[in-house]
Amino acid sequence: MSQWSLSPSTQLVLRLTRAWIASAALTVTAVLFLPGSAQAQAQQPRQGNQKPITNEQLTRAIQLAAVTTCNLSKEKVSFELALGASSNAVTSLIVQVHGGKFEGVTETLQPQQIFQSVTTNTAVQTYRICKELIPPESSKKIEEILKGAQSNTKK
Repeated sequence: MSQWSLSPSTQLVLRLTRAWIASAALTVTAVLFLPGSAQAQAQQPRQGNQKPITNEQLTRAIQLAAVTTCNLSKEKVSFELALGASSNAVTSLIVQVHGGKFEGVTETLQPQQIFQSVTTNTAVQTYRICKELIPPESSKKIEEILKGAQSNTKK
C-alpha cells in the first residue's frame, strides 16, 4: 500500500470533483465559443411542464458551485473564472431544467438576473468555505454583501 492511499469515499469525492470541474470547464468553453444565436439557444428553457426549482435544490446547487469554486481556486484557476464557471453551471440548470422558475416566486426571471443572483450566493458560500483562497479585493466585496444582508435582516 502506498503512502498516498485514499479511502474509497475520498476517492469517490475526488472523482466527482474532477467530473464537476471538467463539466464547468466545458460549460465555460461552450459559452465562450458558441456563436451568438447558438449561445442564446443554449440558455433557452426546455419545452414542457417545468417545475420550479425548490429552495432545497437551489441550496444544494449553490453549495456544489461553492465547493467547485474552492477546488478550482486550489488548482490556481483565478477566483473570478472559477466563480463564473460554477455560477454558469447552476444558472444553466435553473434555466434549462426549471424554466427560470423558483419555488414561491411568481415571475420567471431572465437568465442574466438568475446568473447575478447565483453568482452572489455562490460567492458568499465560497467565502464561508474557503475564505483563504479568495483574493483580498473579492473578499472585501463579499464582506460588504454580508454586511448589507445583516443590516437588512435587522430592519
